[in-house]
Amino acid sequence: MGWALPLDPNVRCVHIGDITELGNIVAGAFAHPDEVGNGEYLPLVGDFMSFNEIVDTLNRQGNQFSFKQVPTEVFAASFPGAAEAAETFRYFEAYTYLGSDSYDRIALANHIAGQQPTRFSAWARMNFPAVAA
Repeated sequence: MGWALPLDPNVRCVHIGDITELGNIVAGAFAHPDEVGNGEYLPLVGDFMSFNEIVDTLNRQGNQFSFKQVPTEVFAASFPGAAEAAETFRYFEAYTYLGSDSYDRIALANHIAGQQPTRFSAWARMNFPAVAA
């Protein structure tokens, strides 16, 4: 089991956050509107990873996942809408999921939340245990 995508598995382009922690950012934004401005985007990011790092993290706890980099042309022809998805993945690889200018927004979100979101490895241990074969 694993992923087959037109992404370089070594490129850090995936921002990961535990959705159950989103309330911390929302509550912080309501409590400190003067700090978040009007319409500020506050992303929930506990980790910034490559697919190799994601697979390695999950496999260290006993899973057997893999990642296969698929050529863009092959992926783009694999299902309706795949060409558009491949372009999106190309953007992620070049600029990351949140865009290359996201670091300040992530730092502001963490400040507003009053805590650093859970790291992927900790989340995976709690929420994604290995399945016995």
